[in-house]
Amino acid sequence: GCSSGRNLGVKNASNDYIVFLDSDEWILHKYWLDNYLDIYNSVDNVGAIGWGVTGRILMLLCKGKADEEYECANTIHRKATFSQAVGSTALSMLNVSGFIVAFSVVTGYLRQMSRPLGETISTLLCGIAELSNGVLSLTDACLSPQMKFILCGAFCAFSGCCVHMQVSSALADSDISMKKYFISKAAGAVATTFICLVISPLLF
Repeated sequence: GCSSGRNLGVKNASNDYIVFLDSDEWILHKYWLDNYLDIYNSVDNVGAIGWGVTGRILMLLCKGKADEEYECANTIHRKATFSQAVGSTALSMLNVSGFIVAFSVVTGYLRQMSRPLGETISTLLCGIAELSNGVLSLTDACLSPQMKFILCGAFCAFSGCCVHMQVSSALADSDISMKKYFISKAAGAVATTFICLVISPLLF
C-alpha cells in the first residue's frame, strides 16, 4: 500500500531530501520547494515540513522531543509565512495596478486614433485591449442598444488583453499553457457574441 511504498522509497533514498507527493498533488512551478527549504535550512530544530494542497505550510516537525522546540519552530513558521503573504500580496497588487494603468493609457490612445474608422471599431478595439475601459466606452458610444449588448457580452467573455497579461505574469513559473488559455478565451468570446446576437432581437 501507500505506507509500504513510502517506506521502501525512504529505505532506498540516496540524496539529502525526501518529498512525498500523492496522486492528487502536482507541481505548478520550479520554485515550489524554495519556501520550505529556506525554513528547513535556516532553523536548526526543524526536521520535517508538511503542507496542504494549496502549498501553504501546515506544520513543522522538530528534531528531538522538546515541546519548547516545536513552539519555537511554529513561531518562526508563522512569522515566515506572514511575511511571505504580505510581500506576495503587495507585489501582486503592484503588478495588477501597473497593467491597469498601462492599458488605460493604451485604450485612450486607441480610442483617439481609431475614431476615423468608426464608432463600432473604436469601441471594439478598446474592449479588446482592456475590459473596464471597453465596457465604459459603450456608455457614451453612438451605437444601438442591441449593438452595445452584443459588444458588452464579447468584452466580458474575452476579458481584455490587460487581464491576459496579468494571467501570463502570474503563470510565468508554471507549466500551464498560455496559448491554450488564450485560445479558450477567444473561443468563448466568439461563442458569447453569437449567443448575444441570437437573443438580442428578443430583448430589444
